[in-house]
Amino acid sequence: MTVATTSRLAGPFTGTGADAVLAFTFKVLAVTDVEVVRDNVVLVLNSDYTVALNLDQENAPGGSVTVLAASNTFGSIFYVTTAAPESQPTSLPAQNIWSPKIIEGALDRIAILLQQLRATVSRGFIMPFGKSGLSLSPDDKGVLLGTDVNGNATSYPTSSFKGDPGSAGEGYSTRSALAAAGNTATNLDDAYLTETGREGKFVWNNANHSAHVTADPNQGLYVAPSSDPTGASGAWVRQNHGNAASVADILVPLATGSDSATKTANLAAITGALDTLSSLFGGGTIRFPQGTFYFSDEIPVGDGTNTSQSTKHHNIRIVGAGKGSSPSVSNVQTLAPTVLRYGGSADTTKAVINLKGPLHGIQIENIELDANGLAGIGLKTNHVDDFVYRNVIVRNWTTNSYVFTTRTGFTTGVGHGCGNGSLYDCYAYDPASNSANGLLLTSGVSTATTLVGNPDTANMDIYGGVFFYGGSTGTSGIEFAGCDNNSYNGTQFIPAGGNDGGGHSHKWTQWPGSTWFPGGNQLRQGGFSQGMTGTAGTGGNMAWFDNSDSGYIPSVTGLSVQLADGSRYVNGQRSYSVYSISTAQLNFSTQTTTSATIVDVPGLVLPLTYPAGSKLRLSFTGVAAKDTTGTGDFYLNHNGSDYGPSLARIEATGYAASVASELLIDLPSAGSAVNAKVRFQSDGTNALHIQNASFIATVLY
Repeated sequence: MTVATTSRLAGPFTGTGADAVLAFTFKVLAVTDVEVVRDNVVLVLNSDYTVALNLDQENAPGGSVTVLAASNTFGSIFYVTTAAPESQPTSLPAQNIWSPKIIEGALDRIAILLQQLRATVSRGFIMPFGKSGLSLSPDDKGVLLGTDVNGNATSYPTSSFKGDPGSAGEGYSTRSALAAAGNTATNLDDAYLTETGREGKFVWNNANHSAHVTADPNQGLYVAPSSDPTGASGAWVRQNHGNAASVADILVPLATGSDSATKTANLAAITGALDTLSSLFGGGTIRFPQGTFYFSDEIPVGDGTNTSQSTKHHNIRIVGAGKGSSPSVSNVQTLAPTVLRYGGSADTTKAVINLKGPLHGIQIENIELDANGLAGIGLKTNHVDDFVYRNVIVRNWTTNSYVFTTRTGFTTGVGHGCGNGSLYDCYAYDPASNSANGLLLTSGVSTATTLVGNPDTANMDIYGGVFFYGGSTGTSGIEFAGCDNNSYNGTQFIPAGGNDGGGHSHKWTQWPGSTWFPGGNQLRQGGFSQGMTGTAGTGGNMAWFDNSDSGYIPSVTGLSVQLADGSRYVNGQRSYSVYSISTAQLNFSTQTTTSATIVDVPGLVLPLTYPAGSKLRLSFTGVAAKDTTGTGDFYLNHNGSDYGPSLARIEATGYAASVASELLIDLPSAGSAVNAKVRFQSDGTNALHIQNASFIATVLY
């Protein structure tokens, strides 16, 4: 007998929710020694699982366990091992002859116990040779295990652990304390700042950081020693924050409260962080913690004007903890959001965040912008190229939730307008009044000036999102003015409660100085409960909507709409195209009748199918003759009805003559299968003949 395998473990196996057989190949002395572990919990033999051992454990060691369905939790992780008891059941009485199998069995048991012990120890905390281990007393509670400066095992109370063990400074509750520790710090020492809103790891760097310290007055990234506040002799340098890719990532410290001092301090904190990132790194990430934070004025990003591009704040990413929700809407909820709330004076021109371009490379994510019923705009994007807004919600605005516009012209060195941007799952809820509008896409150029060669809002895409607006007379959910080549997909525009019949989901404002605009815009699968208004540009705009929106399709010049069922509208009027064509002919054959009543022309009958709302165009031509005297009549027939206006009559002349008829009719509202026919009659005195006839039925939809 031998124990050939060195492992006492089979697995991992993944739970299926049904009875499952798990095989193992290590030697087992008894069924009761087999142990099954599910997600680190030992199961019970014959209750959770059963065991079947191979009969010959010497030549075919192992067997299988069957985990019963009730215990085979879907997705759980299972292992099969052994838990042989640490006992010695073999007795070797004196002066007896002992079988080798008894001795080998006892040795096998020792080997199995050693394998079990090794498997347990291998999961422990093992020190290298030459290093001391660690003994914990009953009072060692809430400690972290690690090594000291000599590499020996030791423990650290979690209450005092704030940085890397053995560093010059471990944890500091204020920037002042961190600065004081810098007086004795050496290169590459590390420390952890625990000041609320400024938490993070810092590493001491001996280089001259005076330029960095000057550019970072709020000590977001650099903390100079108190003995040298210029940073010329070195400074603490913040390390990567969270998942940041570089040091250019600041968690901005903000304070809660709506008093004047707090609002002013919060505005200074964010503008200082913006300036620091811009001056030191040419951009970076600003993060906001969870909470509601007031600002004394709008938050300015950039300093561009009508004559010059911004000197700062390009390539900035603004990130919050969550976009929040509306108290009146339960389907958009985010716990622990970041709310930036405007706390300045009432001003319809102010925005919670005002991007003052020309700027490029702006991202805003996971944040709520609350205009507080005071600021006119939630988010203003003025002449910004290459921007992405994701999970942004605007609330309580008075004029427009989102504004996209440009400067009055191109500034030096800038060839773009406002655009090449995307909005993903952005929202606007709770307008401050029923007179508040939604999104505005326009240009800052004079309306009397052409937009050809001048900046406008272009190449912007909106994906999803719900945008409420006031809904009363004169308001709109989205207005297209000085813009081109923008789109939305799956976006909703909803009146918030002021639906007096005078508001509109979409407003089109043709640009007086350049009537091509707004042009080239594409709208897909919008949701709205008010119609459209205005005049779009001659450049043309396209919309693809669900049939449920067909009741809101207006007579908007410059807009073509296609509904999901294939029907189309151009300038508000239904447009038809060919849905199907059916034909029948009488080639070199003649049909004759002497009936004084109208009968079918054999061979000129067409079965038809069509969608609801179609039109039918029937066209008939042929060569007819009436014998001797009298007249012959031909009619076009649809669904059993002969149409009088389609009458084509031929007189008896003794010669064959051409005959033709056309008819355009509205088909029944319910699409169904019917017949279209050519029918004829004689006056009863002589025969009427028709030959070389062609009959065409065209369904228009």
